Amino acid sequence: MMVEPPRRLGDYEVLGKLAEGAMGRVYRALDRRSRDEVALKLLHPKIQFDPALRERFVREALIAQRVEHPNVVRVRELGEVHLFGAERTLFFAMELIAGRDLLHHVSFGSLSQRAIADIGRQLAAALAVVHSRGVVHRDIKPSNVLLRGDGQVKILDFGLAKVTEGELEPEEGAVYATQIGALVGTAGYASPEQLLGEEATPKSDLYSLAALLYQLLGGRLPLGGTSRGELIDAMFSRPAEPLSGLAPGVDRGLERIVMRNLAPDAKKRHPSAQHLANELATLLDDPTSGVDRPLDIPPERAVAPRGDAAAQSLGVGRRLSAWWRRR
Repeated sequence: MMVEPPRRLGDYEVLGKLAEGAMGRVYRALDRRSRDEVALKLLHPKIQFDPALRERFVREALIAQRVEHPNVVRVRELGEVHLFGAERTLFFAMELIAGRDLLHHVSFGSLSQRAIADIGRQLAAALAVVHSRGVVHRDIKPSNVLLRGDGQVKILDFGLAKVTEGELEPEEGAVYATQIGALVGTAGYASPEQLLGEEATPKSDLYSLAALLYQLLGGRLPLGGTSRGELIDAMFSRPAEPLSGLAPGVDRGLERIVMRNLAPDAKKRHPSAQHLANELATLLDDPTSGVDRPLDIPPERAVAPRGDAAAQSLGVGRRLSAWWRRR
């Protein structure tokens, strides 16, 4: 159990707890230098000497600092603070967002079709900048996207992100590596290439974004199954049901955009996040589109959200890997 921090941590005055996870807690705090309220994320002191977890915490802050965009949560500072006595832990301060994550909006009918299309446009525009900075997020999912009351979305949690160009400025001696063949991402949102432990690319993020939009529009994830093997099997033998079958009234242009980026073959997805953002912007501006129609959700399908699929790390047989490479 993590002990509550003192009221003051370095230059920050702790105002209250916002969230808690396995790696630590997030607090609402006041930066006494600027007088701005921030979200202060503290690594649990009991795990701060675990090299892998410390690495993930540090790289999340460093990568977020590398990307500046209105739809990416801004990290202001990374450092280390005293908790009690000689006990110290890592922290980073980020902008405080008044809103909730998209996990609270995945039930049928909670968001309009236009709002969902605009969420996709904003996320695609943000990913275009993320990718231009040589970063692949690798874990786009509802719980990693905050939605403000004014409709603006913010991407957070770059803990699993991959840097493909340039260098981070890590702590001396830090090693940033991913185990070969390991699943990086969250089952249900991870692309085929991620499920098979292959290299993630910017188009992997497009698949994850499409899975998120599919869930917001259709009320469930595109593929059935919870294990890594079940998802891979479904991806090639039981493709996602067309959105129009789940939510009559969905705009056909929006459906086409989403389904294109769920293609198992990355080459069949949009060429880039910017192309995807542009197409969604064109759709939203088209007065003849159907994005302002309400989604016709059958009452029996209007169920509460079930949350993100759990991340899976189950092994995939050589037969599946060989089959994928021969495609």
